[in-house]
Amino acid sequence: MIMHRQRNWWSIKFSKYWSGLQIVNKVAIKKEEFIPCEKSHLYGIKSTHLLAKKLGVLVKDLERFANKSVYRVFNLKDSGRRVEEPPPALQAIHRKIHRYLARIEAPTYLHSAIKGRSYISNATAHIGIAPMIKIDVKKFFPSVPQHKVMHFFRDHMQCASDVAGLLANLTCRNGRLPTGGAASPILSYYSFKSMFDEKFFDATRPKIVTGVMVKGNRLELPHSRWRAIRFAEKELVKAATDDQRLALYPALISRLHEAAQIDPACRSMALYHNQKWKELRQASVA
Repeated sequence: MIMHRQRNWWSIKFSKYWSGLQIVNKVAIKKEEFIPCEKSHLYGIKSTHLLAKKLGVLVKDLERFANKSVYRVFNLKDSGRRVEEPPPALQAIHRKIHRYLARIEAPTYLHSAIKGRSYISNATAHIGIAPMIKIDVKKFFPSVPQHKVMHFFRDHMQCASDVAGLLANLTCRNGRLPTGGAASPILSYYSFKSMFDEKFFDATRPKIVTGVMVKGNRLELPHSRWRAIRFAEKELVKAATDDQRLALYPALISRLHEAAQIDPACRSMALYHNQKWKELRQASVA
């Protein structure tokens, strides 16, 4: 899911109202660079007063929105999907949180809730003859618990615990992300970012598939399996008696024979240790 990031877009600025009329002025292309997480307006907030300042809302209003907001709940006619829509003032806060998070440099595999990316860029990233697996997580937003949102703001965005808790209360309803919240799409990603990072492999990154490293157009033995072989060899060297060596050889030889299916160089090592094991058994019988 690799897609070149679009950094420029056309914008329209609205001037002040004059005699009840809204004057619209066109502006040249506005360039807004994506930023590292550490430079986000939501990063490292240590007090609710600073959070209120960044969101442009009084602390008492933030607390009121977090605890007493009444959502509009309805079902879409075409799909029947349940929508939980925050009241306008709270939705405005959701939009601001979304804008702040959407400016953070996002991985290439993410196409939703990011400026310049869409379902079309997602489809374009899959052009080609490579196999693809499509997975649809049912009711994903309602499946994101509030504590995961809080942990994101606390652990990833390095906010104080009370700030992270307030942000989670502002963006969640009944202990989960609301389907109609403007910040829900991007928060659903960031709440499970570590999981998505573990499941994603781009075209050039080595992949571990069923215990085998796929690297470009060839297969290699993963480092973990090489470490296991080296450890078994060291244990063999450290063995104090022939009985201990006899007990250690079978596992090492088995590992090498299995590894030889991927790396042919392991076959000669397996034959060498198998010969030593055979000689040791004969000596012990004699």
